[in-house]
Amino acid sequence: MHIKIFRFLFFIITCLCFVTNSALAREMGVWTHYNAYNDVKIVVPTSDGVFALSGEGLLYSYKPSDETFTEFNTSTYLNDYNSITDIVYNSATRRMLICYDNTRLDILSTKDNSSVNISAIANETTMNKKTIINVFSHGKNAYVVMPWGIIIINMERQEILDTYRLDTDKETISDVFVEGDMMYVSTSAPLEPYGTTMICGDTKKNLIDKDNWQAVDADKQTEILSKMKAIKQQRNIYTTGTEKKNADLISDKVNNCYWGSDDDNNLVRYKKEDGAYVAVSKALKPYGPSSNKFYKIRWQNNNLYTVSEGFIAFEYIPDKAAVVQMLNSDGKWCTFEKPMCKHPYTHTFNLSNDIVVDPRDTAHVFVAANEGLYEYLSGKFVKHYNSDNSLIPGFKDNSNSKNYQMILGMAYDKNNTLWVLNSYCSRGLMSLKQASPRDTTAAGNVWNYYKHKELDVYSPAERYLSHAFFAKDGKMWFLNGHGLETSFYRYDPWLDELITFEPKHNQDNAPLYSGDDYQFLRDIAEDKEGNIWITGNRGLEYLPKDMQNAPSKVIYQYKVNRDDGTGLADYLFPVIDASCVLFDSANRMYLSTIGNGIYIVSADKKTELAHYTADNSPLKSNKVYYMQLDEKTGTLYISTDKGLCSVVTDATEVPESLNKENIKVYPNPVKPEYTGDVMIEGLTVGADIKITTATGVVVHEGKSTSGIYRWDACDRWGERCSTGVYNILLVSATGEESTVAKVAIVK
Repeated sequence: MHIKIFRFLFFIITCLCFVTNSALAREMGVWTHYNAYNDVKIVVPTSDGVFALSGEGLLYSYKPSDETFTEFNTSTYLNDYNSITDIVYNSATRRMLICYDNTRLDILSTKDNSSVNISAIANETTMNKKTIINVFSHGKNAYVVMPWGIIIINMERQEILDTYRLDTDKETISDVFVEGDMMYVSTSAPLEPYGTTMICGDTKKNLIDKDNWQAVDADKQTEILSKMKAIKQQRNIYTTGTEKKNADLISDKVNNCYWGSDDDNNLVRYKKEDGAYVAVSKALKPYGPSSNKFYKIRWQNNNLYTVSEGFIAFEYIPDKAAVVQMLNSDGKWCTFEKPMCKHPYTHTFNLSNDIVVDPRDTAHVFVAANEGLYEYLSGKFVKHYNSDNSLIPGFKDNSNSKNYQMILGMAYDKNNTLWVLNSYCSRGLMSLKQASPRDTTAAGNVWNYYKHKELDVYSPAERYLSHAFFAKDGKMWFLNGHGLETSFYRYDPWLDELITFEPKHNQDNAPLYSGDDYQFLRDIAEDKEGNIWITGNRGLEYLPKDMQNAPSKVIYQYKVNRDDGTGLADYLFPVIDASCVLFDSANRMYLSTIGNGIYIVSADKKTELAHYTADNSPLKSNKVYYMQLDEKTGTLYISTDKGLCSVVTDATEVPESLNKENIKVYPNPVKPEYTGDVMIEGLTVGADIKITTATGVVVHEGKSTSGIYRWDACDRWGERCSTGVYNILLVSATGEESTVAKVAIVK
């Protein structure tokens, strides 16, 4: 009888709920890494799949039995965000030792992908040089070669077993090999007091005592060195081209095949026929971008557009070609065509500084670069604009400087005119008006130049004009990113009027960007109230809406009251090296930094809602370049010096008013096995939330800070609410609007 009553009650509860589709639920806090697994260096076949380590320190595995890939990083199974330098498999325990460039270690079970982190080496203060030279596996142990000695890891117990400090003075230790009970250690120079480049010791003895080691004769050294080389060749991947021998392919007895690489150093499976190796697979790697280089990113039209590195980026490698990529809304990656493939100028496409999308056609894209302006249609290179075919001058007005016609920023206005910022020349501000996105002819392109002495100089003043955007009032804002001429600008395209702001000191006359040393701005953005915010290596500043109509050397630092009775206030992020700032539709602030990860702050600036770092989250690196927010899904995209990642936040497009039709509650009903939060979506900012029982007893109260509110389904005392239907009473911040929703809980 009790079961029948319960089933009937559950049926009634379900019927009462106006939203029952739990598929609406966002996976809040879920991180995604977007990795390009290029240039595979090490391959380790195991009984649980073949593991591959890329040249950029990224790890994945491929299982031939079902042709599936597994990616290993901090968003999945690993514990450290640093680059992986080496891996070694211990077959006796079915565990992989993973070495990071900070000398931390992960021990990964290849059976279930669980992992344990060992930080003792990185945290040790008495060790000399902390660099992992090599790793070796034997029995149930893994051997870590340091410049000064050997560290033995017991892979079964997942702990450090012994440490042998053999050469703490010259640090010449280079490799280790264990055979039977004997351990052999090679060095790069004769090791005292043994007078040889290889020593050995009986592992049954106490090898912490240096007297238990002895020199190895020449013949034995030759034999052991040959075995050490063979061990490396069992892990390192080689191409099958004429420059490499086929015999170097890695044998995999478990899968009855061999592993090698193609011309691009991607993992490929081979078989042996008549003494020759034949590829039996295409390149084997997880789907993702073509490059891990991400600098400026832009979210538009449900796509993420990215460029790889810029002139004023925090780190760039000018010898490598720039990469332009796009992540489509369906999760597909597109790599734009390289311009030099069709347009062989004397320069190379090295530094891509910005990317914009034509509002009339999402396939029409411009990329700002050090060599001018590049135009694309559907990812295909169309045209290159420089001093040969446009108003763009060269570096210091030298038209022969093909490598330095520096377009660092650009933006479209509401009339579909592209505004272009040039640097180190006498034409700092230009515009390009095109008849249509598909018309790239000279007749269809109309260039204009707008003369302003503040922008059209390169000596003695210097200009790195960048980060252009149009505010809600139609004015364009942009930065001078040069560290000795710190300034930012507001430009009115209708009046051709430019206002210059030089942030020399704050409202309390405290010096900021004095110009005495290399102090520079990184980003500029507008909040929902019309205030302009600026980031730089001196922290976070802002220009109030009513202070934007006249030149000024004063910049404001936001003050947050301590609310401790003293009447004192503190500056918001006064000394942090801030790289990017943006605001969601609830006016919450997202601030990225160089070295301190990402902060999310409430709209009133009083509450730190989140602080993501690489140490407390799967954020790829604490060195963050840019962020972009997709408020339809709440996804925050993040570019770092280690690549691109994203996290699902509770940011959504906030409606102007409360409307029952917009309110969604999920999961609904809340079933007994569900342990997460109940999400209430479609709220206005500052809405009061009151949850009551059917009889009106209040079990929870709160206030929304965004379009989504999270309730843990517990009452005032922290206990899970009993089975029943609960009313959700919502009242807007002004008190003028209210609505009611319902949620069912089955305990």
